Amino acid sequence: MVGWLSIFTGKEFIGYGSFVECSHCHNKVWLEVWQPYSQTRPYTIIPLPKQYGSFVVRCRICHWGVNIRKKERDRVRDILEEGKSATKESFARMDGKEKQHLLKNLNRCGFTELARYLAFGEQVT
Repeated sequence: MVGWLSIFTGKEFIGYGSFVECSHCHNKVWLEVWQPYSQTRPYTIIPLPKQYGSFVVRCRICHWGVNIRKKERDRVRDILEEGKSATKESFARMDGKEKQHLLKNLNRCGFTELARYLAFGEQVT
């Protein structure tokens, strides 16, 4: 029986990484950190939860990048820490719903320190 399931894929923005020169396109940019997901929706009332994949750190211009496994969350945390100022500037330009969505994604991934920094300004201890 074909047509009982629909599979949706997408990606969630996590934040910006360090300011580097891309090894592929040679532009100087802030790296972006994304997390792809897939979601299977059967034709019923209750959708299944999203299944999140590994993190993707990529160039903003040419989208060339690397995958980082979910187990290497500390490595992603270090990358996000280097781009904290760019993420803060981007966060300031977002509307309320986008801000809430980004904070939700950061907390879901375990990056609560960065979420607190974005929400409250300075580091909260």
